Amino acid sequence: PEVEGDKTEQWFDVAYALDSGIERRDAESGALTLPAPNPFLPEDLTLIKSASNAPEALPNTGPMAFYLAADTEFGVPRAMLHVSLRRPDGLISVADSVRARLYRNLVEDDLNALSYPALLAGVSYGISTPDRGFRISLGGYQDKQSELLQVVLDRLTSLTINPDRFLVLKTELENSLQDSFKNRPFQQGFDRLRQNILSSSWPAADQLAELATVTPEDLSLWRDAYFEQVGVEALAVGNLDMAAAQRIQAQLANSLVITPTAAAAPTVTQIDGPITEVMDIDHNDASLVLYLQNNDDALLETAKSNLLGHIIAPEYFSSLRTEQQLGYVVSAFSPEFEQQGGLGFVIQSPSAPADALHQKTLEFLAGEVIRLADMSPEDYAQNQEGLIAQVLEKDKNLGERAWRYWSDLDEGYQKFDGNQQLADAISSIDHESLKAYLDDMLKKAKNQYLLILSEGRFKEPATTSDEDS
Repeated sequence: PEVEGDKTEQWFDVAYALDSGIERRDAESGALTLPAPNPFLPEDLTLIKSASNAPEALPNTGPMAFYLAADTEFGVPRAMLHVSLRRPDGLISVADSVRARLYRNLVEDDLNALSYPALLAGVSYGISTPDRGFRISLGGYQDKQSELLQVVLDRLTSLTINPDRFLVLKTELENSLQDSFKNRPFQQGFDRLRQNILSSSWPAADQLAELATVTPEDLSLWRDAYFEQVGVEALAVGNLDMAAAQRIQAQLANSLVITPTAAAAPTVTQIDGPITEVMDIDHNDASLVLYLQNNDDALLETAKSNLLGHIIAPEYFSSLRTEQQLGYVVSAFSPEFEQQGGLGFVIQSPSAPADALHQKTLEFLAGEVIRLADMSPEDYAQNQEGLIAQVLEKDKNLGERAWRYWSDLDEGYQKFDGNQQLADAISSIDHESLKAYLDDMLKKAKNQYLLILSEGRFKEPATTSDEDS
């Protein structure tokens, strides 16, 4: 009603006005361009005819090992590809480990422009730096994966390092390593466990010292030396036939200088006595990481530690966390380092000192000897069958299946039956054998262990004589 205008609306009898508005002009056409065609958009979405069999080695691949599992069980025209590019020494030394990590970050940073078109096209890529060497992983629609692979290969082997981006990413890596000193005590304890056991696991301080020496020129020379000759092991799983796999194999052969190369593996330190290490962590909570190592890396030993861990883990949590309320992080588990298993215990506690956490864990193990001895055959079988069901759980998707096959390759299961072999080993463990194994672990908990503690607020203040000394 307060609007003034030179016209009146006939139905509602209100005033209004019309104006010509903003003048429209034609835009300069040269300033507007359409994006380039997406090179990764799939065109062929046909599902091949295949049975879902274990991978088989491609014939006549020369020094390269290439495995194919044609698989359309999940009903999608997708594939997974893992390619390991290896050198004899792997990425085990601190110098190689730090340079590989920084260089990987630089390559992925340079590839960022590919992320969006790849996402739109339903494909993905990743570069990782495990101990054995660089690994390229691709996933998604298989039709244009070879195009994506070529871009990633070219960038990985011949990136021109931008000094500005080098400085930014080097600083980011330094900050990440510095931040690891702020991790929760139990996390730092588990990191220290790995550093004590694996020759490829390095403390953050060592990595920072090495990183400080790296320059763009040094990193370029290191990269050139790494890719001068490499061993290649590859696995393709999914909607790929033999001809498609052979094209990828030829692509790798044309892009790389390939030589037979055995997979590098870190040394696993053997625990031969009682070892206690106290970490100085700026945190109020106390923490404990206790590791009891198997006698060797035999599959049966690993099966025993897995089965015992499966039985005692819920009870450890229930006893020390729920009933005794010793901490909010309480876990028993069966870690493996390069296929050598064992038992592990982790606690972080705001309410009890580290030596009390150790004593309570020893008491728990002693109690488990009695509980296992009294366990009925039915309960024992139920635990055994429950673990076997977990080990043999069906793959939920193509990515899980490809990763299971890749893990089998890494661990030397050339028939890709690692899970089945482990399940068979678990099935073969009778009650008496597991009781004997637990007895042995209880002895190790007293005289052959690796114990990593942090004292938190329970640390006793230094005395005058301590300070003087």
